[in-house]
Amino acid sequence: MISFDEFKTYLQLSDDSLEPLFLTFEPIVESDVLEITNKIFDQEYDVSFGENSTTLTGGNFYNQDLFVGAEVTGTGIPSNSTLYNWTLETLSINKYTTSTEDTTITVNPLPEAIKPTVAKMVLYQIRTNTSTEALKQGLSAKSMGIVSVTFDNTKSLDTKWDYPRNLVKMCERYKRSGIDIGMSRNPYEATVMPNKYRS
Repeated sequence: MISFDEFKTYLQLSDDSLEPLFLTFEPIVESDVLEITNKIFDQEYDVSFGENSTTLTGGNFYNQDLFVGAEVTGTGIPSNSTLYNWTLETLSINKYTTSTEDTTITVNPLPEAIKPTVAKMVLYQIRTNTSTEALKQGLSAKSMGIVSVTFDNTKSLDTKWDYPRNLVKMCERYKRSGIDIGMSRNPYEATVMPNKYRS
């Protein structure tokens, strides 16, 4: 989902000492982010299209993870293009292509704005799942003579996802609702409704 170099950049780290732990925990965080957002990011497809076309022809697009309104990027695809419709072999976008291409497009690219959150989630996993880093989290209890005080950190954690609430809320900004028109229709059938006034 993010590279180790991105992880270092977002957290302003200067050395590579966390790389083995990053490689262990980044896939776990990726899985959690996909569940929280109910989306799969960075789906790539090989397509071809002509200039001034809204139809991209390619392979098998019968995929439950496509949805109307997903961003589409690639060579010859105008910025802010979104998925409008799809069938088994074609994708339709809301803007006209700017060139004739055989290229790879990305549907629903990972937003740049979520990457720092992903980096913080990976760091959180590292700190809470490794003994040496867990000590750096801060005090959870303190004893002084016969007096013992325990601090409750659970209020800042999301009970469902076991991450700090602010990180979960940032991911939820990119959440797709459970009900999706694009998922509920049959992509093998025409989606244009017949006009009852047509002769």
